[in-house]
Amino acid sequence: MLRPGSTTRVNLDAAQNKSAAVQGLTSINYGGLLWISNVAPGTVFTNGQSFRLFSSIFATGNFSQIQPGPGPGMIWQFDPATGFLTVLATPLLKVESALARTATISWPGQEFHLRVSTNSSGMTPNQTWFDYPGTSPVVLPIDGSLSNMFFRLISP
Repeated sequence: MLRPGSTTRVNLDAAQNKSAAVQGLTSINYGGLLWISNVAPGTVFTNGQSFRLFSSIFATGNFSQIQPGPGPGMIWQFDPATGFLTVLATPLLKVESALARTATISWPGQEFHLRVSTNSSGMTPNQTWFDYPGTSPVVLPIDGSLSNMFFRLISP
């Protein structure tokens, strides 16, 4: 078990696309911080690079954070079911208002999903976010009674 509050450190080699790995587990529960070290100085991670970090029959949970980031314009995506850590280009939200009462929000790639909040500040610790159903593009009704809506993309 990788407990909340713990730190799991992993070495990756961006130049040779290799990683340290934990194999042969029956079950694992992911949690805490995943700390990444690139052992190939001067080599940057690229979009689509994937590293198998864990091999387990059963997996639950997920890391609360993955640090440091893979580089400018990139993010990490960890899949607990497969144990793979992947580098992805940061997606950009595109918002268009086609009709007076709807807005269309789209983004490249299907590996992200939209989260929405109507909290007045947008970034408070107790912010309530919910997953918006569907994949890109999504058509949202515009509710005039809500003064603020905040959107963000997250990876599963």
